[in-house]
Amino acid sequence: MHMFSLDYWFYLLIIAISLIVGLVRCRNNKKVWAIIFLLALTLCSEIVSVMLAYIIKNNCCVYHFFNPLQAIVWGCFFYVNIDGPAKKTVMPLLLLLLLYSILNTMLWQDMMTFPGNFIKFECLVLLFWSFSLFIEFLDRPSKEEVFGDSVYVICIAVIWFNLISYVFFELFNSYIEQNIATDSLRTIHHLSNYIYYSLLLIAMLLGNKPTVYEQK
Repeated sequence: MHMFSLDYWFYLLIIAISLIVGLVRCRNNKKVWAIIFLLALTLCSEIVSVMLAYIIKNNCCVYHFFNPLQAIVWGCFFYVNIDGPAKKTVMPLLLLLLLYSILNTMLWQDMMTFPGNFIKFECLVLLFWSFSLFIEFLDRPSKEEVFGDSVYVICIAVIWFNLISYVFFELFNSYIEQNIATDSLRTIHHLSNYIYYSLLLIAMLLGNKPTVYEQK
């Protein structure tokens, strides 16, 4: 039995390439440095996760640490990039997320249980921040080429991933309760992961490319 399947190697490869490209092309771009750190954190957590699943048949404890840390990193990203009123919500919502993570682990979903409660809450918060940032991009001058902005591409990636993830966790629990096979849901979730990290790779490839508006 192999610890890493071929598709999982491909998944890790996308994350690793995104990380390397980010370090090379975005090292001077303070707006996306949080994402470079997130990619490194994700790569480490995914490797540890699959090793624990192979060795002790349970990797849920990884997500009790990874997802709160991920929330902190995303909070840093949105705090740096949001300019509107939503910026003031970053710190309060982040503190609320972390508090809920601790309570969820202590009271409802222990270390050996997947922290689905927290992840759904995290998805909603990240969707709020990403939609707020997306609206700010829509309000920019029409001559500014937002599609060439790495922050814009990251914003789209967050919206895509968290919408799919929220629906996945809602349907997954329902399928389990009704004894319905979850293979199709898992496939969709895996494809969503590939698209998400591919978008982050595109954002890293854009690097410090200035927009049309900035060039003028």
